[in-house]
Amino acid sequence: MAIHVNIEKLISGKIVENERIEYKKGWNPAAIYRTICAFANDFENIGGGYIIVGAEDDRGRAKRPISGIPIKELDDIQKKMVEYNKLINPHYDPKISIETIDDVSILIIWVPGGNKRPYEVPEDVTVKKEKKYRYYIRRYASTVQAEKDERDELISLTRKTPFDDRINTEARVEDISPYRALEESIANALYHRSWEIREPVEIRILPDCIEIINQGGPDRSVKLDEIQKGIIRNNRYRNRRIGDFLKELDMTEGRGTGIPIIRREMAKNGSPEPRFETDDNYSYFITTLPIHPAFLIDDGVNDGINRIENQHDKIFKFLHDGINDGINDGINDIVNILLNVSGLSAIEIASRIEKSLPTVERYIRTLRKKEIIEYRGSKKTGGYHLTEKAKNKLK
Repeated sequence: MAIHVNIEKLISGKIVENERIEYKKGWNPAAIYRTICAFANDFENIGGGYIIVGAEDDRGRAKRPISGIPIKELDDIQKKMVEYNKLINPHYDPKISIETIDDVSILIIWVPGGNKRPYEVPEDVTVKKEKKYRYYIRRYASTVQAEKDERDELISLTRKTPFDDRINTEARVEDISPYRALEESIANALYHRSWEIREPVEIRILPDCIEIINQGGPDRSVKLDEIQKGIIRNNRYRNRRIGDFLKELDMTEGRGTGIPIIRREMAKNGSPEPRFETDDNYSYFITTLPIHPAFLIDDGVNDGINRIENQHDKIFKFLHDGINDGINDGINDIVNILLNVSGLSAIEIASRIEKSLPTVERYIRTLRKKEIIEYRGSKKTGGYHLTEKAKNKLK
């Protein structure tokens, strides 16, 4: 199968960190399978890695010109890999691709983090006698045998795939009816964000909306009152070359067209008006695409939108009854979030309501004292949930 990255950039070290790539001048199955096992275990959740067979390491990059592998050896290597893959426990098949570069052939082995970890493999897959199985992990840019505490932690990761590596095999692009609005919102976020800030563009899928957040906010030539009205007129453009690139890809039509397209597509879909916001310091920009009313819960009396508003009223009333003094928006926000997403840690809650961790911990102590929320699970993997008492009050 073809590898999903640019091969020239991959071997030049421009798109993958050193710890995620390993070069092998020749086919050495014992060492290669220890590294396959390490990448599949993905101990640090870095996304697995790549093994380039047929290239020498030159300070984290491939030594040029590439030495390569004779074509006649590649068929034998692939046949052997089918046999050796069966020795990985549980079974794991890395992805492979034969590529031509510098007029020679190389074998690229792509090893994403596995969804059945931890994996173990024989110290030497080529030995015929009794094989000694070991767990391997990546430590910096090297493959090493896992020590006892690392083995214990690996076992605790059993079948736990990082959220952003999980694939919904049933989802289709066609499931998104105002697709153009979402595409334009994401393109806008990439176009107008500040690339000097390292935080990535964030897409939040919430029960009643999708939020696209980019750091750095709009250019200061855009007026705050116009943003709230959904009218954005830039006098200056922060990332002109990115804008040209997006236009060449037919992902944008031109300057000043993004917001009108989003509003038009949402209206065509019968969805509520999109919302646009930033703060006084222009430190972020949020595009909110509300859910179509047809997908909101209808209680038979009120429409879905009223149902959400009534739920918010119940939360506010319940908190007044349960806490009285000291009620504030932060506490309201925590209950509202846990009503929709259970099991969040204090750090995750602080990030969502944009409050400091000490402030959130103070809110949490109040809510726990009043038996409104409770902590469930271990210190490492547990999180906060609404109590049954609270849920009954909010019905």
